[in-house]
Amino acid sequence: MRLLLLIAIGTASFLSLRGDPAPIDYTAAYTLTSVANPGWVLTETKGLCHLAPGGSAIPLHLKIVSGLASNKCVSLTSATEEGYVLRHQDSQIKLHPYPENDGLFARDASFYLIRNPDGSVSFRSYNYPKQYITVTAAKELYISTDPELPYRSFFLTN
Repeated sequence: MRLLLLIAIGTASFLSLRGDPAPIDYTAAYTLTSVANPGWVLTETKGLCHLAPGGSAIPLHLKIVSGLASNKCVSLTSATEEGYVLRHQDSQIKLHPYPENDGLFARDASFYLIRNPDGSVSFRSYNYPKQYITVTAAKELYISTDPELPYRSFFLTN
């Protein structure tokens, strides 16, 4: 918990990536909307992340912070549940409370933010660099190797 607070306090208000004309706002809460499934937003049930049609479920609101494992990455923290972080575990994307000083959790919760040509973003795993957060046919989120661009792409909306 203290680490997340230190990250928020010790960083600038914005994360600007190399060549990124529109910086990510550290203070904003974002909703992730699937490119492959227009109108479907990221949500969670009992810690498991999945997509639901916008308007039919409460979207997961996330803040983008400096990566827990590396400042070259980002981590996605809940904007509504303090101390909860998106991570992959057994390849599934989950929302879990962050246990401080847990190196494996920190690596599982760190992603390289990739800007896509259409204005969407993708999240590449820090500790499995060939894998991205990916939407499956069942609308669940996993990390997967070499998914097609639409299935690993999300629009960030405030």
